[in-house]
Amino acid sequence: MPRVAEPLAQPPASEWRQWLGALLIVLLPVLALCTLYSPRWETNDDVGMAMLAHGYGMAAVGSPNLVFSNVVWGYIVRLLPTLGGIDGYTLATFAALVLVGTTLLHCLRRLGNGWVVTGSVLLLLLLRPVLLPQFTVNAGLLAVAAVACLCLYAHARRVPALWLGTTLLFLSGMVRSHECLLVVLIALPLLPWHALTQGHAPRWAAAALCVALLAAALLDRHAYATPAWKDFNDLNLVRAAFTDFGAGDYLNKRPDILARHGYTTNDIELLSRWFFADPRIADPVALKAMLAEAGTMPLRENGLATGWQGIRALWHPNLLPLLIAALLLGVLLPSRKVAAAWLLCALAVFAMGALGRPGVLRVYVPLIALLTVAPLLLGNAGRTGRRPAILAVVTLAALANAWLSAAAWQTAQRADEQARGDLASLPHGSIVVWGATFPYEAVYRPFTRAAEHDRYRLYALGAFTLVPNSVARHEDRAGRGFVGLLQRREGVTILANEQRLQWLDLYCRQRLQGEPAHREHVGLRHR
Repeated sequence: MPRVAEPLAQPPASEWRQWLGALLIVLLPVLALCTLYSPRWETNDDVGMAMLAHGYGMAAVGSPNLVFSNVVWGYIVRLLPTLGGIDGYTLATFAALVLVGTTLLHCLRRLGNGWVVTGSVLLLLLLRPVLLPQFTVNAGLLAVAAVACLCLYAHARRVPALWLGTTLLFLSGMVRSHECLLVVLIALPLLPWHALTQGHAPRWAAAALCVALLAAALLDRHAYATPAWKDFNDLNLVRAAFTDFGAGDYLNKRPDILARHGYTTNDIELLSRWFFADPRIADPVALKAMLAEAGTMPLRENGLATGWQGIRALWHPNLLPLLIAALLLGVLLPSRKVAAAWLLCALAVFAMGALGRPGVLRVYVPLIALLTVAPLLLGNAGRTGRRPAILAVVTLAALANAWLSAAAWQTAQRADEQARGDLASLPHGSIVVWGATFPYEAVYRPFTRAAEHDRYRLYALGAFTLVPNSVARHEDRAGRGFVGLLQRREGVTILANEQRLQWLDLYCRQRLQGEPAHREHVGLRHR
């Protein structure tokens, strides 16, 4: 059997200059965009994790345990210095986007795609994540860039591309492991398996990646295995059925089950809306028992309907430029590998919907981004007579996406200004926040100076209520828990919408055997 030639250990100096040039081409526009426009977090997940990392807002002290990301990413975020008042979480977020852009620019160019096509693809993929960053999208895009590196390695046999791809996969898994695995699953038909199974370099890279992922998983498990995290861990295993997959809707139709375990339909409504402040309601033992009696929750009666709902969500206006570009490029550059990736994507989206999570656009964006660049990674674009059509597709899609992204940013900007104005009457200091009433994304923007973070101390009723370093947990340990605050004569400031306040009134009657006193509603306008 002939021996496969090993790739060069080092690329020529000109290639390093190309990488540096790609970095500058991506970095300078990103800096200009962030200077001219003020990016804002697309969801409050990033705001919450930045708070946990750096110890402000809803977090009493900083910690690398970010809950949704691996603790290794938490350490990276906390090790980064604060530059000009910008915290490490923000710096890591935008550094990841610059890394994705640099990698895609270099790989797509080396694989035979022209400057205009490559630039349009970058505009199509990165403009919205820069203006409206979101960690799940970032994790998926890091995995997409890793696939591009592996394709470049198969094409040019450059070892640095292989190791960069390995590093990007590792970082993707650290930011959001579920999204990384999803992108890798759909990319399986696209990966150059022949090149990745020949020679020593791919084997060493694969071994290093496996060891690094295993070490990170063990470190993450150890970080959450302490007694301080027990209450969070016990509840987190079961709460997703209620907060994410609609188990509460089903249990509310079974009053017999609720009655046997001492629950009311109002308790389930509270729990499904992230109310974990009362351990009598957020009782993992009772919740598991009720779910066991109800049967298998993921296989819901309307699983087929929600599966198709997930498929239909791919036609959401925010995804259309990306989706249409992916479809047209797949037609212009037909490939069985790309077709297989499309099939896996459709099955994955349907399965997520059937399990109760349809239409989560931040999960879909990297998947469609992968399908968009996939035909351009196979090295055929430069040898086909359809280059003008390819150029037209990606250019028009990029322009349409730029228009939609700018409109989304402007809409968010106006809403944020209104929300900040509404908060002017709210006194600084400690307040209880429940739900999306408090405008996290408006108050804590990515480039908000660290000195402004201490304006509010937030007792947040939500995913991080039981996190050991949260304000809520610190207050509970000090004897100032939320249930106790409700029973104080002087009252408590609560930001919540009217529906949640009505559930809370009923909770006071049912659980605290008291009639709620007069409450003055602090009105915030909502988008």
